[in-house]
Amino acid sequence: MLKKLKTQIEHFIPVIVVVIIIEFFPQYFNLDFMNPIQNSMDNFNLTDMVFSSLRDQHKIQKDTNIVIVNIGTLNRSGIARELEIINSYEPKVIGIDSFFKNRKSDSLDIPLITAFSKVKHLVIAEKIVYNNEKKIFDSVITSHPDFAQFAVGGYANFTMDKKEFMTVRNIPPKEPVNGVIKLFFPIQIAMIFDSVKAKKCINRDNKNEIVDFARNIDKYTVLDVNDIFNRQDSLHFIKGKIVLMGFLGPDIKTLVSEDNFYTPLNRLFLGKSFPDMYGLIVHANVISMILNESYFDKMPERITKVLEIILLSIIIISLHYLRVKRFDLYEPLSIISTLGLLLVVFAFLIFMFNKFNYYIGTSYMLWGIVLIVPVYEGYHDSIKPLTLNFISRIKNKRLKNSKNDIDSNQEKKRISNDNS
Repeated sequence: MLKKLKTQIEHFIPVIVVVIIIEFFPQYFNLDFMNPIQNSMDNFNLTDMVFSSLRDQHKIQKDTNIVIVNIGTLNRSGIARELEIINSYEPKVIGIDSFFKNRKSDSLDIPLITAFSKVKHLVIAEKIVYNNEKKIFDSVITSHPDFAQFAVGGYANFTMDKKEFMTVRNIPPKEPVNGVIKLFFPIQIAMIFDSVKAKKCINRDNKNEIVDFARNIDKYTVLDVNDIFNRQDSLHFIKGKIVLMGFLGPDIKTLVSEDNFYTPLNRLFLGKSFPDMYGLIVHANVISMILNESYFDKMPERITKVLEIILLSIIIISLHYLRVKRFDLYEPLSIISTLGLLLVVFAFLIFMFNKFNYYIGTSYMLWGIVLIVPVYEGYHDSIKPLTLNFISRIKNKRLKNSKNDIDSNQEKKRISNDNS
């Protein structure tokens, strides 16, 4: 009974080792030579394939609720003229993804302030600042009060992990800043356009929401600088819409890296050469997601870890059976089964994400499958024999010392008897 229990417990030793490696090794060991590999892996997510390859872009309809306007390299008076033309067609809300932090000159500022004052519902971008020492957002950078007085603010910066390397996959709907809840720029715009749907997003109370990247610039109505000035008599479709104004390059045909990000729509998963989506289009995707209520749910990390342990335990039991009962097939089947299981897990994770909008974290599960076979073999072929040999040597040494002590005591006793 004890021997059987010992065998069962022994099965879980490789599982425990793998869990410890995955959980603690990256936190306490920094291997510089692995940085290029790590950077590439951080920039890749299995679910990116759903957005970039599996979805049929031809079936995705243009979002007609949103009109995107490029401000290009216009100065403040130029933006004012653009804004006046747009506002004359009575959009429901105008969001400007730009800062006007300081006053410059009256000739540039007054026309813009005047244009702002005429907009019924205006949202201007802000920036929340993270304090690395306090580990909180503790301040907000806003436009100058002369500009901000006519608008509500929403933070437009993507609070990305540094390891994401300018890749946007998630957005924070709200953030506490010194005890005050601030809303993300697109959430603030959606709140004016459709408060019921915007509140649904907020009430999900997720720290981060996976963005439903369904559309790039070609799936929205986009107006360049010249379009506004040259077509100012034919922009009636703006009425009642959301208008997003921001930078899309000097013109929309000239792609630049400024305010440009990587997203899952980029078909180059690893080693991406150039960002594929301007920040303004990312904001548009967030608004589309809110209005369409196309959210993704996430499996809690603790449940993912439990599933990982169960899966690894099943693998260990299977490996042990092959090793004991069919050792001749152990080597080929262990490799084939590991690769096959990886493919099955890949397919399952993608299926759940694509079909049911359900995200299951991949790092623990996939790395666990990759590591379990070498750890299992290392334990049984190296660590266990060496440990047993070491214990055996200690036992033998103790037995030998004990025997020597007995022999010595017997010799002393014999000598004592002879003397007497």
